[in-house]
Amino acid sequence: MGVAKKVSITVVSLILVVGAVIGIVAIVKHTGNGSISASQKTVEAICAPTQNQESCKQSLQSVFEKKDASIQDYLEAAVKSTIDEVRKAATATSKVEIKKDDDPYNDQKGVEDCKNLLDETVEQLDAAISAVGSSDLSTIQKRTEEFIAWLTGAYIYQQTCVDEVEKPEYKSAVQDNMVNSKQLTENALYIFAKIQDVLKMLQIPTEITNFVGNATSKISDNFSRRLLQDGVVGHDIEDIGFPTWVQSSDRKLLGGPGVQPDAVVALDGSGKFKKISDAINSVPKKNTKRFVVYIKAGTYKEVVQIKKKDNVFLIGDGIGKTIITGDLSFKKGVKTSATATVAVDSNFFMARGITFENSAGPDGHQAVALRINGEKAVIFECEMRAYQDTLYYHKGLQFYKNCIISGTVDFIFGNGRAIIQDSTIVARKPGPNQSNMLTADGGLSPVGQHGLVIQNCRIVAEPQLLATKAQTKTYLGRPWKEYAVTVFMQSDIGDFIFPAGYSIFTNVGPGSTNQNTAIYAEYANSGPGSNTNQRDRATFKKFKLLAPKEAEGFTVGRFIDGPAWLPASGVPFKVGL
Repeated sequence: MGVAKKVSITVVSLILVVGAVIGIVAIVKHTGNGSISASQKTVEAICAPTQNQESCKQSLQSVFEKKDASIQDYLEAAVKSTIDEVRKAATATSKVEIKKDDDPYNDQKGVEDCKNLLDETVEQLDAAISAVGSSDLSTIQKRTEEFIAWLTGAYIYQQTCVDEVEKPEYKSAVQDNMVNSKQLTENALYIFAKIQDVLKMLQIPTEITNFVGNATSKISDNFSRRLLQDGVVGHDIEDIGFPTWVQSSDRKLLGGPGVQPDAVVALDGSGKFKKISDAINSVPKKNTKRFVVYIKAGTYKEVVQIKKKDNVFLIGDGIGKTIITGDLSFKKGVKTSATATVAVDSNFFMARGITFENSAGPDGHQAVALRINGEKAVIFECEMRAYQDTLYYHKGLQFYKNCIISGTVDFIFGNGRAIIQDSTIVARKPGPNQSNMLTADGGLSPVGQHGLVIQNCRIVAEPQLLATKAQTKTYLGRPWKEYAVTVFMQSDIGDFIFPAGYSIFTNVGPGSTNQNTAIYAEYANSGPGSNTNQRDRATFKKFKLLAPKEAEGFTVGRFIDGPAWLPASGVPFKVGL
């Protein structure tokens, strides 16, 4: 799933920060006069934001003992310590033994995937050390969200390894191997997310400002605070347009006719390819230009993997006309992430006019239609159709516009940061004794880049569910991970939604506490299901009805792309409320 690449970039990114700091900060020396030494103050400042301060300090011990250590030495030590722990985790995971006659969930495959990912990570991290760069503070300020995204990705990949193993004894073995590597990765995430606080503690002048990517921790402490620091956005956002990552040429592709494809797929042989996978294979390695694959109308029964193929754009003939369908499922012994009919492990992916389907049915359990693991994806006028786990926004910034998403249990879920706007969300009839949960966000850290916003959508039920709604509870969501963030705003919510609104995530085992830290919020919704009088505030302690200023922090302009937006072009959408 690209762990090695992302974690490698994480290392380089942190050291970019180091280089910037070195340009300003003098070499730190011991005082030798019995007072707290400068090096000790540096360690205290660097580790102050972290949740695991002892492990952070221990990772810096080798540098602390040097007489003339620089801040670069300290941050490099933190990165190298993480590499060492990932290497140890890979070695230990390779020794986890799965008994062939005791593997009901095919955990052998999960452990192999995890082991291979960690091995790749070690190789890439070793290579990344030689690619040290430097950057000034102004550049760091501009790229803060990007750096946080990389760090969040490194953390997500390690957690994904654990999530792919089901049987408790095997899961515990894998999890125990990764305790230290995850702690040090999380330390690095906190250090970078709070880098301006570190610099202030060391009395280093800085103009770095926390963008909204770090706002979830503020939200969890106090919703009444401003979601953005003064100066991040100096004007009201009234423009309409695509996020800044959507280039002008891509806007024309999304919004206008006459697209010139690089590859054509057609079942009748009228294109160069009959299979979508063959067209994807034709994308050049290390592709840097937009590669358009036009998929003519038809039902394509294949599993499509877009791995390390950036800038791919799939265009179909419309919802219900161009259909990509598969039936891989957890019931068939396939791990959740591998059940996806279309799995995207690449950056800058776009799609328009396609139905992504997993036909495994409610009895298939986890069965993903579309999984996106990559930065800055745009999905426009598409349908994601399945039952449990339909849409997996695995990692990265993602935007969905004018789509139809249907399913049953946790059918919009993930660890990335996504906004679904102007779309229709359809709850379907689940299997016997099942409840519906529209969403299940998997936020892993209060300072990570994650969360889900559903804005100006229609939330409806299929007729089969409406016929049995008295027997089937349908919730807006439940917290898959400890720091889930989910916001429903300006949406029309049907009367089939259970009045309590949200459900606890019992799958994590007895005594789940995710509901204590999860953030659920609503703003200006309409329809009979929007009545919040009976929302379960006692269980979900951070449930909040947003004021307009608070809701602005979850708009397209501020939640998934920071302060900068380009003028209207192509398919318009509201950047703000």
